[in-house]
Formats: sequence, C-alpha cells, structure tokens
Amino acid sequence: MYISQFSNAPAFKMKKEDLNPVNRYVYDTCFQTPRVKTSEGIITDIRDIKSEKEFDITCNHLVQKIIPNDFNFGGCDKIKTWERQSGMGQWYYNIIQDGNKKSCSNAMRLMILMSLINNLDADEGNVPPQYNEKIYIDTINQIRKNLNKGKGESIDFETTYRTNLENPGSITEKSGKWQVNGNIHTYSVNGKKLFCLEIEDGEVSNIWNPNEYIQTTKNIPPRAAYIILAHSEYCHLPLGYNVEDFVDRKLEEIEEIRKFYPIPENASTQEILDAVGIKYKKDEKDGKLIIDHYGRFSQQWTFYDLGVEETELFKDIKGIEGDACFKGTDVTNLGSVEFIGGNASFEDSEVEDLGELKKIGGNAYFRHSKIKSLKNVESIIGRAFLQDSQVTDLGKLKYLGKGANIGNKNLKPSDFKDVECHGDIWVLPPWFD
Repeated sequence: MYISQFSNAPAFKMKKEDLNPVNRYVYDTCFQTPRVKTSEGIITDIRDIKSEKEFDITCNHLVQKIIPNDFNFGGCDKIKTWERQSGMGQWYYNIIQDGNKKSCSNAMRLMILMSLINNLDADEGNVPPQYNEKIYIDTINQIRKNLNKGKGESIDFETTYRTNLENPGSITEKSGKWQVNGNIHTYSVNGKKLFCLEIEDGEVSNIWNPNEYIQTTKNIPPRAAYIILAHSEYCHLPLGYNVEDFVDRKLEEIEEIRKFYPIPENASTQEILDAVGIKYKKDEKDGKLIIDHYGRFSQQWTFYDLGVEETELFKDIKGIEGDACFKGTDVTNLGSVEFIGGNASFEDSEVEDLGELKKIGGNAYFRHSKIKSLKNVESIIGRAFLQDSQVTDLGKLKYLGKGANIGNKNLKPSDFKDVECHGDIWVLPPWFD
C-alpha cells in the first residue's frame, strides 16, 4: 500500500498563511495533490486541525503509520525489489529514530518520506540513496533555510540530498569531485577517475582503481590517503581493515616523497620548481619565470602527490625554452605561458586550454588530446599533428613551418586557407597511426 499524496485535504480552522514556511510547504506538497493510492484510516485524523501543534501531531501520526513492509515496492527484478525494500526500511528506521533527536519537525520528516516514495513510484529501477546522517542533517538545514527565505517553490528532498551526497565538500582540492552511485563513491580530478570506494555495513570496505582491467589498488596516488580520511570523517564512515591498511601504506609513501622533494607549506612556484629540479630564470620585464623544459619530474610520483595544484604553477610561468610533454601531468590550462621553444606534446594529456600560448618552436602533437581550439597560437615552426584530435578551431594560427597532418573529421585543408603554410596538409585515414 502507498502513502504518497493525500486527497481530501483538511479544512483548516486557521488560515494557511498562519502556518510557518515548512508546514505551509508540506501542506502544499503532501496534502494538496490528490492521489488514488492512499492508506485507509490515515486521513481521518486531519479533518479538524486547529493549530500548528495539531498539524505537527498529525504529521507524526502519518509518519508512524508508514510501514515499509506494507509498501508494494516491486522493482524491475528481484535484486531491485530487495534494494528498494531494504533501502526504504533503512530510511524509515532512521527517520523514526530522528523523532527522538528533534533535528527536524514531524512535518519535515513526512515531507522526506513522501519525496523518497514518489521517486520509487516514478520508476521501477529507482533505488533510495544511501542514508548518511551528516548529509541528512545538512540537507534538512539547507531546505529549512531556503523555505524560510521563501525559496521553496522547487525544493525536493531526495534531489537535494543526492546532490549533497555526491559533493559533500570534504576535500579542499579545487579540481576534485565525489560522485555517489548507490554504495560506490568515486573520486575524480579534472574529470578523471582516481579511485572508487565501496560502502558496506556502514563502513568503507573496499578501494580500487577504476582505470585498471582488474580490481586493484595499483596506480592510485598516495594523496588518496588524505582524501579518503577526510571523506570518512565527513560522512561518518569508519574504514574497514583493507582500506585502513591501504591508507597507512600511502601515508608512509607520502613521508618518503617528502624526503626526496622537501616542499615547504605554502611554497612559492620557485620553491616548488627548485624542489623537483626544474631550472628557470626570471623575465626582467615582468618577473615571471622562464623554465628550461617541462614534463613529469618523476616516473613514480606527480605534483599531485606533493600536494601541489600543478595548473596553478602556470600562472607564474611565461615560457618554456625547450620541449614540453604534458602526458602524465595534471595540467589543464597553460595559463600565462606565451611560448614553447621546442616540441610541444599534448597527446593523452589533461590540457584543455592553451591559455596565452602564442608560439611553438618545434612540432606540436595534439592526437588524443582534450584541446578543441588553438586559441592564441599564431605560429608552429615545426609540423602540427592534428589527426585523431578534437581540434575544430585554428584560432589565430597564421604560420605553419612544416605543414600539418589532419584526419577527415574535424578539419579539412580549406580551413588552412588563411595560414602561411610551408609544407603539405596531409589528410590521413582513421586507421593511420
């Protein structure tokens, strides 16, 4: 049996405008929309409401009457049915328990149950989100605040809760983001998945690298330890034995990294470059840095492992005298870099924006990159390898010293009509490597 929206709304002895914002919203969303499927006996107690206190008592009576085992929450298969049934059972238990904690009113608890039930009723494949007390309370406070400010027209508890669950705000990295799908929590940086956590029996029971063919912790960066600890604390999820052991090993590895690359807290770009052995000089005009080359400073570790936002370095770098290879780095934007003196390889990198880059002194490799526009690049002295790339816009390009390779999708030879080209434009077939 379903309790979802109550028909035959009560005739209030008091005016609707006299209700507080939360109760008024519950009245509008849970009482005012008629539904065919109702529960016998429940609506009889709300016919003669004389005060907000009676309204809250009625809501509590309704919450107590909603028993999960009575729901006809059949899913699209047996597994879904069990997930839906057990998921709602967990929510119902915690919402009833919350009646003694007073984190929200009975009316709001009724609204929460209605939101969860309506979502299950909408699709046989839907499953309730995993209950998390910290995020539950945060969501309640967020909704209450919005309602009191008159911003409740489109509020839905489950939608808001899922958003907060996916982005709990527990990590300080600007580019990091959590995504929650059932009991799997996935952490990504710049859109790239770093690791997955499995939540089982109220604890973090497993961790693996989603980029590997088999379930393994191989190639998960050491700094994942900090992220996991912060997420565990924020979500009140203790670590299981295997994950705790993984975190301990990664913390030891971080200590080892610090011995090799001693970077002080709040280090400047120059101190960071000094620590990893990248040589540089200062431009006399603006004081920005010109480095001799760029690429991974270690095959084992990255700037991310050192706690450095790598893209931020490029706000202080004006040029790269030699070659630059961005594969395996976390750079997404070249910032204030105006020139690269040697070859520039963006293949299989995270670079999306070429920033202020104007000149490349050697070849430029864009295959399998995320770059879509050459933006401010005016000259490429060598050859441009644009086949199998996402580049569709040549930007301000005026000069190609040795021509270009293109595929037959995003660019065509006629796109280079305004470019001074000293070399052929080769259109390569998709299978050409």
